[in-house]
Amino acid sequence: MRLVFFGSSNFVVPILEDIKNSEQQSLFQVLQDRQEGLATFSPSIIEILEILAKLQNSNSDFAKLIFSPVELIGAVSQSNNIHRGKTIKSPVALWSENNLVKLFQPEKLNKEFENWEEFVCNSFDVSIIASFGQIIGKKYLEKGNWINWHPSKLPEYRGPSPLQQAIADGKESTALSWIKVEKAMDAGEIYLQIPVNIEKKNFIELSSKMGEIGKLTWPVAVLHSILSNQAAHLNQSNTYLDKLKNLLKIIVQDQAMATFTPMLSKENSLVDPAKQTAEEIYNHYKAYIEYPKTYFYCKYFEQKVRLDSVSGLETEEIENADRKEWLRIDNRSDYLLLSCKNNSWLKVESITLENGKQVILKGLQF
Repeated sequence: MRLVFFGSSNFVVPILEDIKNSEQQSLFQVLQDRQEGLATFSPSIIEILEILAKLQNSNSDFAKLIFSPVELIGAVSQSNNIHRGKTIKSPVALWSENNLVKLFQPEKLNKEFENWEEFVCNSFDVSIIASFGQIIGKKYLEKGNWINWHPSKLPEYRGPSPLQQAIADGKESTALSWIKVEKAMDAGEIYLQIPVNIEKKNFIELSSKMGEIGKLTWPVAVLHSILSNQAAHLNQSNTYLDKLKNLLKIIVQDQAMATFTPMLSKENSLVDPAKQTAEEIYNHYKAYIEYPKTYFYCKYFEQKVRLDSVSGLETEEIENADRKEWLRIDNRSDYLLLSCKNNSWLKVESITLENGKQVILKGLQF
């Protein structure tokens, strides 16, 4: 089974690494080895494996794929950037180079179709996309199976920033969705949707967890994709494939319920404590901790400052008759309280000024 991996972010590297480590094993063996871990996300995994085992000696195209060794053709990632004279490579590109994985870095994928065909030698079975950063054109989708790792409870939060938006909105839970790739963005059938609690996680922590879940579950998504493609090409019913289809349920998205997330920019970084509660700003801080971060205009320093370290919300009611911007509580020396809307308070440990100087608020006197 020939697989291609598309990705650019650090938190999806574990998926690529696991595919690489699965080479020489068949998809059936990979599923079999991790059935205990998969049981939480795919309760029918034992029954699925029992049916697959009965197909081991079959000459069908489906069986040939399931029982052939996994082969990672290579990884596709964003092209390199130049910053202050230094070449910046994506984490996926760096990992691929360090592990001798064939790498394709198109500047504009949809303008390099011939290079793509050469890269895959005109043949692949499944392409796995996870935080790649470019739209896959129709002429690509017409060849082979394409699946997408999307970290939201689709059809909610389609688009490029689903985790950030869910955290910023104060959601308590989300999901990891493995879907079929279609021309419309994140609109394909859902092969597998795994609930994930957000709890108090920031973007870095939550994206890492999503990557680890993707690392465990990509074989189930690939099985879904192959089954869906094979069943679509059969002219008559096949008992085993019919049984598998009943176990591997597909969810059709309700397009009317779709919501969309924006491409992030520096314009998303600014908050206003006078107009936003501490909880809203804390959610913003957790959501955009990696990019574009969280800034506000600080009256005390008379400039825009960046929130670098925020430990949470002050849960006790605090009187502030003078409506001071900052407040220190004597027995809480590790942080200052930032006054926010509705007499709410944010615990801030450090900030950075416009000149790049970091200010540790512990012990700072006003």
